[in-house]
Amino acid sequence: MCVRLDGAISLAYQLAGFAYFDGKKEVALVGPNRQKIIVDTFGTQDEDRPVCLADLRQGRGVEHYGKEFIRQYLIKAGYYGAVQKARAANEPDPPYPAIPEDVIAEMARRYESFADRYSNAFDRY
Repeated sequence: MCVRLDGAISLAYQLAGFAYFDGKKEVALVGPNRQKIIVDTFGTQDEDRPVCLADLRQGRGVEHYGKEFIRQYLIKAGYYGAVQKARAANEPDPPYPAIPEDVIAEMARRYESFADRYSNAFDRY
């Protein structure tokens, strides 16, 4: 079920000009026959890692169009290291740092760009 779903998401992403790196699927077994059902969202920028397909094909650096963008920012800003250090010392995670306005604006631009391209990819079909 998840392999088929990944294939469908990958195709949809390609139609929109993105590559589908990976994603998360949550499945539950319900009822007396333990039927498998999807119990969470999928194919979104918060669940998956869309990247620009043209960049990959042209050998350019990977630009993430989902939450991986902000994750990478937090790693570079030292937050991930601070979390690892706190957890090693059995201390609570530190609070998230303030995100600069330019980073927020770039994140918003990427989310909007993906959403526009993804939702319009099916207009011709």
